[in-house]
Amino acid sequence: MFDGGELQRPELRDALFSGRGDLVMVDKLHPSHPSWNPEWPRQFEKNYGYDPARARALLKEAGYPQGFKVDLIFAPRAGFPQVGTVAEAIGNYWRAIGLDVKTTQYEFATILAQSRKLNLHDP
Repeated sequence: MFDGGELQRPELRDALFSGRGDLVMVDKLHPSHPSWNPEWPRQFEKNYGYDPARARALLKEAGYPQGFKVDLIFAPRAGFPQVGTVAEAIGNYWRAIGLDVKTTQYEFATILAQSRKLNLHDP
């Protein structure tokens, strides 16, 4: 479904959530929140937009011209059953820039327990 091509946040929302939901710039911070910065939407694409060519150049500049291995862990929850598909899409976007992605699903309780221990590296 999501092959690592151009990231289209609205299309992901439409495909996975039937068009429902707001596209936010900062995780868990809605534009209606008092601490919202109105500059974020104007700067989002420049600072955080998906640009595979720029990402590959930044990896090369950082000393990783062949990319590196990364573990992408996720845990389905009752309120977010699409998380596996979202993780798959993210993994494919990362693969498109040259990362070697290993995607692993865990039970949410396992992730939560490791998070409380501040150790999410090996759930």
